Amino acid sequence: MADAPATPAPDPAAPEPSPAAPAKAERRLVTVLFADLVGFTPYSESRDPEEVRAMLTVYFDRSSQILERFAGSVDKFIGDAVMAVWGAVAAHEDDAERAVRAALELVDMIDELGDEIGVPDLALRAGVLTGEASVGPGGNEKGLVVGDLVNTASRLQSIAAPGTVAIGESTFRIVENAIACEPLGEQDLKGKTAPVPAYRAERVISERGGRGKTAGLEAPFVGREDELRLLKDQLHATGRDGRARLVSIVGEGGIGKSRLAAELLRYIDGLAETFYWHQGRSPSYGDGVTFWALGEMVRRRAGIAEGEEPHKSRIKLRTSVAEFVTEPDEQKWIEPRLAGLLGLDEMPAGDRTELFAAMRTFFQRIADRSTTVLVFEDLHWADPGLLDFIEELVDRSRSHPIFILTLARPDLLQARPGWGSGRQSLLSMHLPPLPEHSMRELVSGLAPGIPDDAAGLIASRAAGMPLYAVEFVRMLLAGGDLVRDGDAFTLHGDVADLAVPESLQAVIGARLDRLSAEDRALAQDGAVLGQTFTIEGLSVLRDEEPSDLEGLLRGLVQRELLEVEADPKSPERGQYKFVQGLIREVAYSRLTKDERRDRHIKVAQYYDDFDDPEVAGIVASHYVDAYRVSAPGSAAEELAERARESLREAAARAADLQSHAQALALCKQALEITEEAGQQAELWLRAGYSANLAFLDEEEALGFGNRALEFFESTENEPGIVRAATLLGRILNDHSRSDEAVVVLEPVFERVSSIENADEVAFGAELARGYMLTAQMHEAIDMAERTLLPAEQLELMAAVVDTLTTRGTALGGSGRPREAVALLEGAIALADNYDLPHALTRAMNNLAVVQQPDDANASAATEGRLYEHARRVGDSARVYSGAGDNAVAKLNGGDLDGAANAIDGVDPEELNDTFRAWLGFWRAVIDFFRGDGAALTEAEGHLSFWDDSTDPQVIGISTGLKAWMSVWSGDYETAYERSLVAEFDPPFPYRLHATIHSAAWLGDPDKVAEGIRRLAENPGRGRRIKGLRVMADAAFASLTGDTPEAVRLFEQAIDLWQEAATQLELTMLQATFAKMVGLDVPEARVAAEAAREWITTNGWGLLEGLLADGLPAADETEAVSA
Repeated sequence: MADAPATPAPDPAAPEPSPAAPAKAERRLVTVLFADLVGFTPYSESRDPEEVRAMLTVYFDRSSQILERFAGSVDKFIGDAVMAVWGAVAAHEDDAERAVRAALELVDMIDELGDEIGVPDLALRAGVLTGEASVGPGGNEKGLVVGDLVNTASRLQSIAAPGTVAIGESTFRIVENAIACEPLGEQDLKGKTAPVPAYRAERVISERGGRGKTAGLEAPFVGREDELRLLKDQLHATGRDGRARLVSIVGEGGIGKSRLAAELLRYIDGLAETFYWHQGRSPSYGDGVTFWALGEMVRRRAGIAEGEEPHKSRIKLRTSVAEFVTEPDEQKWIEPRLAGLLGLDEMPAGDRTELFAAMRTFFQRIADRSTTVLVFEDLHWADPGLLDFIEELVDRSRSHPIFILTLARPDLLQARPGWGSGRQSLLSMHLPPLPEHSMRELVSGLAPGIPDDAAGLIASRAAGMPLYAVEFVRMLLAGGDLVRDGDAFTLHGDVADLAVPESLQAVIGARLDRLSAEDRALAQDGAVLGQTFTIEGLSVLRDEEPSDLEGLLRGLVQRELLEVEADPKSPERGQYKFVQGLIREVAYSRLTKDERRDRHIKVAQYYDDFDDPEVAGIVASHYVDAYRVSAPGSAAEELAERARESLREAAARAADLQSHAQALALCKQALEITEEAGQQAELWLRAGYSANLAFLDEEEALGFGNRALEFFESTENEPGIVRAATLLGRILNDHSRSDEAVVVLEPVFERVSSIENADEVAFGAELARGYMLTAQMHEAIDMAERTLLPAEQLELMAAVVDTLTTRGTALGGSGRPREAVALLEGAIALADNYDLPHALTRAMNNLAVVQQPDDANASAATEGRLYEHARRVGDSARVYSGAGDNAVAKLNGGDLDGAANAIDGVDPEELNDTFRAWLGFWRAVIDFFRGDGAALTEAEGHLSFWDDSTDPQVIGISTGLKAWMSVWSGDYETAYERSLVAEFDPPFPYRLHATIHSAAWLGDPDKVAEGIRRLAENPGRGRRIKGLRVMADAAFASLTGDTPEAVRLFEQAIDLWQEAATQLELTMLQATFAKMVGLDVPEARVAAEAAREWITTNGWGLLEGLLADGLPAADETEAVSA
């Protein structure tokens, strides 16, 4: 069933036990279904018995599955017949309806099965009857159901035509509001003394009990059976596999997309399982109002009506979040972001990752209860951020049963050519026009009694567009050419005299032409307001009282141009809605430019008075549309100013919701109607900010920033210069061009020289970050210190945390690790307390780096905390880098299988080029240590991804890894040369570790001395880096003949690294000790034996060969052990 918002779903983790049969016989109201195959006997006579048995097994399995989905109990299979019962052990008020729905599904299932096995004549007929029966123990575990009811249901099945369902009168009376039925008349049934009224159940026409039933004309559902069956299969596969699926339906307006979704809802509503249904649309106005469809879905789930008082809405939202999100920590960060989405509060600080994670996690927690459905209508109008979210929701919900259905016109594929492509969990349907025979069936079912030639004429002219036929019949009814008498229709006049419009738009236009001028104007006013609108909005637009409009609106509802939203779960309940989007579009298109301008202004003012950030995009759209149809002059310029201001507000709203591509588009719209240079500069700043965060071309973002900076410099506008320089610094820092960032920012600081206000705090934080990223640590510390005091005084907590993180990291890079760790732990605590997930991520990442010189294990533990945090808030970049960190930690601990699994657990389809190269590199290294000697070549290929980088950090890390690849291949000369190329090192200098190791194994004291000299220049402090320095001194002592000193220093280094280094580093140090001073030295032998034991235990055969000169022979170790 499709759930109601207040109805809790059953807990799948603790299912209720199946009801048992009554302990004694009792009379109960039950519904019995009998079904039998038609065409089975000739099939079985011409087939091998094993083939027949296999076919029956499939039939029985699928039948059982369908019956159970509708809460039916299979009583028995007899030959090719099945009997099922509802209400025998647990009664529901809609048992009869479920039984009929199940019977209709069985008929469809056999049609499909017949096609699969090449027997097109195979069919099923069914009979369903409701009444009293005796239910008691016996028969099977569900009990024995006996009585005349059972026999009569069997007889009803026997009179049903193949491929149909016959039902009795008692069942018909219960289901007639939800199931379309045709009378079969009085039937003489075997064993019955009097004729029995019977009906043919044809199709489901509403949700259970008649909810959601179309009040006016509704065409029969024809020609899309295969597509609907595919939707059902995908829906059930989503629940069965427990992973998200996306089904994209694309087709022209009026082709039947919304009808498919409606039929799916009707199907779901009859099932026994609870499904959480969400539906939202993207409005055609507002150029894709940011996340509007998602806002509708959250409102629907929380039971928040549009226009509801904010404090009541907030309470409902909090209640809904608490109902589905049971973890307090998750509630803490999800609820404020959903409140920001709905405009109930300011959006918390952070980036798109956190907002997407909050929305995604909310729906995932709902899906933890049961399969969750999200239907996005009119996706061709959606903002880019919504499209990004849907794709990410699919990618990040691989263990959550979320079924996503998107409906769009082909325009979507022009705006997003690769929509949904490259995803395993995607099914894309392009709805073609219906064939003419289906259109004839549709017209005849829509207007029973219409002459065949008239039906054929409409069908042929409709060109496969169902809406054309529906609108044409409505036009005939409105004009009196077609008259309805009960359920039958009569055509007045000759078919040849009918004026048949050429297109769907022409049909709709002809319908509008037949309205009175007053009614037509009313429809056009509603069209300006949108696809849905309130009577209050229409009242403001027309300067009329709502009570005066009610009668006119009822008339448009009766003419089936409008309908009233009656869904109690919809936030738009009670609003008026065009029955089809094309009707609204045609009505709007008939307004003159002056009429459009005046109406758009009134609508913009109406929405502006709401003072609701959610409608900022709508306000902007109406002002822009009014301006575009205005003649040049002062009035147009005044409109342009309103449009600019509303576009700026809409862009700010989109940026708050992290839909930066949408914000950029709105800024560009504003720039098109902006001529004043100062206003342009402000828009360039906004555009550059969003272009950077939208991950678009960085050069475009820099272009906006540079234009703004040039303008502000030309006008000597220092505040503007600071903001423009800050934007440029951020873009360059974000794109690993920090050396350029410092070049831009330093001259501005020399000019400004003080940090006092919020803009200057942002500037100082960016310059400090640039210094830190270019290893100018003392400058970074100083700039951070200058920035922190005003940031504290202004209570800019995000800036405080980020600047503390920068300062702590710079302290770590300056040889002050304990201060750094304390400061970064404090930054983490502040970020957590103030709900700053992005700042928390950065602080934890930098803490892990700063811990490296002192304690590799503490650093790995912090990386583990960061990985879990990233998973919780949905930071995919950190999750991917965390997978690499996890793999490296396991590799360093000797667990090669665990390291491989850490990387293999990431879906490669989700990775961008950077992460594909990074994880690919470590996966190849793992394969190398597993024994694949050629894997290092592959690793080198992955590492070449960064060969063109100019970023000092990237160069330092890449150079260090290349040096270690040469070490692992035994080419110590190349390793040494490679290790000396770069100048930058992370806090623990892996590159210089390769320098010392290579020089020691080469036996070259001069090279070791060079390594010692370079290590002395490194400011790093801590046990791990101290151990590296002691190791270097030990190697030099050994190579210069001072063996006792070498032994003492090697033992000291081993003691330090047993506490602070990785196990792999320790093992290589122990082998180096033995290599340098010889295995005949007892201390060195002990170390070498420990190294061999670790290598043998973990199966590192390749490392054993690499370090052979520093290891005892295997037989020696075994002898000692014995």
